[in-house]
Amino acid sequence: MNNLLKMALLLVVAAISLTSCEKEESAKGTVSVEMTDAPIDNANVSAAVVTVADVQIGGQSIEGFQKTSINLMAYQNGLTAVLGELDVEAGSYSQITLVLDQAEDASGNAPGCYVQTVDGSKHALVAASNRIDVSGYIEVAENQTTTLVADFDLRKSIVASSNANDNYDFVTASELNSAVRFVQKDRTADMDGQLSNDPSNGDRLVAYAYVKGTYDRDTEVQGSGASEIQFANAVSSAVVDQNGNFQLSFLEEGDYELHIASYSEDSNGNLELAGTLELSAGLGVLLNNLGLSAGANLSLSLTATAFLPL
Repeated sequence: MNNLLKMALLLVVAAISLTSCEKEESAKGTVSVEMTDAPIDNANVSAAVVTVADVQIGGQSIEGFQKTSINLMAYQNGLTAVLGELDVEAGSYSQITLVLDQAEDASGNAPGCYVQTVDGSKHALVAASNRIDVSGYIEVAENQTTTLVADFDLRKSIVASSNANDNYDFVTASELNSAVRFVQKDRTADMDGQLSNDPSNGDRLVAYAYVKGTYDRDTEVQGSGASEIQFANAVSSAVVDQNGNFQLSFLEEGDYELHIASYSEDSNGNLELAGTLELSAGLGVLLNNLGLSAGANLSLSLTATAFLPL
């Protein structure tokens, strides 16, 4: 083989190798980011607004993201607010970061994060850090769009001040990180239910979904952490409406158990835990072993057989 032919072959091999490397390095997927909410256990709250200044995935910010103010209470029961899209390297990601603007909302008005009570008053929410680092797992496929849902659980993230019933604050930084979860939407399922009776005669019922085996009543009703959050280990929660209906959305596939708590409302609109319900879902349905597969919707018909007061 002459030198000219050898050189030509080497150039061809180099070109193929370079093309292969460029293709591998440029393998991209798109992540669409949505946000939803689980309810707050305070009847005096009419709105809970957070202003998101930046969303980061794997340390990358969503390109062209515009600061957005969201009333989280408008996005419950499976409803979501779309934050934006980001092209990232295809692969696995285990953390997203929400950067909050606590000072100003998207319109430039103060404050940026706040609770609004039924009388129209705004109460600024202040956190020790403006970053919420959320752990989870998503798999971004090449040339495909992966939808990520961030569940901002108000019940775990906002507490009433101990000094005045009409003042509110974010929980501690570590608790706030745990109050938000994110899931890959196509790997989740929904659970809805209909409760036919309420022996507690409470002012509000809340349904809680737990990963199977993680519910301990004595621990959950006492409250955990610096903010004494009750039912802190619940994956998600939903208010049971006046007709006994509720919906739990964006639950990752797996085995769950369901529990319902009853609350009484004081004169200031604050809800106080009164106890829990003992439930039955009919023959063959075990409420401490509910299997959910991706894309499924599990519907339950429930009867409360007893009220267990605190």
